[in-house]
Amino acid sequence: MTPDASPPPADEGPREAPDAAVAATVDHLRGVLAVLRELDLADTPPAAAYDPAAHTEPQEEPPGAAL
Repeated sequence: MTPDASPPPADEGPREAPDAAVAATVDHLRGVLAVLRELDLADTPPAAAYDPAAHTEPQEEPPGAAL
């Protein structure tokens, strides 16, 4: 093959599998995004307003920890 010659046409078989995987991933992501868009987040404060210290609950000791 000379440098200015085009490469031979590729077989379309192997390319179909990655295209199908990408299409399946895109479909899944669109489904997830559709569900997220339906959530009512009107009463949810922005993440910057979250204070983890104000939302901690007492931790229970695991069974057998006092032994």
